[in-house]
Amino acid sequence: MRSIIQSFSIGLLTATLIIGYIYWQVDATSNEELAGSEITITDDDVTQHLEEQGLIAVKNDDYENLIREKQQLETKLDELNNETDQSGDSKVLNIESGMTLGDIASELDRLNIIDDVQSFSQYMEEQGYSREIQLGEYEINTDMSYEEIASLITR
Repeated sequence: MRSIIQSFSIGLLTATLIIGYIYWQVDATSNEELAGSEITITDDDVTQHLEEQGLIAVKNDDYENLIREKQQLETKLDELNNETDQSGDSKVLNIESGMTLGDIASELDRLNIIDDVQSFSQYMEEQGYSREIQLGEYEINTDMSYEEIASLITR
């Protein structure tokens, strides 16, 4: 029995040595082949790979120009937004014969000039403007107060 175990152990040791030798030789050969060869990647290869991924390549100068242009456009947009905020949007209110105060208030609400139809109607009634409304077409800014709107449409 002892000789069987010794033979089995020698077989395992021999197999391990052979496998180890092959592993190290193949690995070393692969590393030498990779180290000796030079892989050349062209701009076209990179562009093609990026396109396959749904991306694009941009040169640094072009990228910096795009960033600068974006910042300039954002600045202009902010300036335009500030001008709009200061002046308010201008809307046209057309008051026709037969329109009631409720109709006028609803139209102002539809144009986003007032937020509350009921409070505008109540203001007009309490201040006595409801009977003095004049027919016509009026240019009204979204930032006008109830008093300014009433003054405009009751001239």
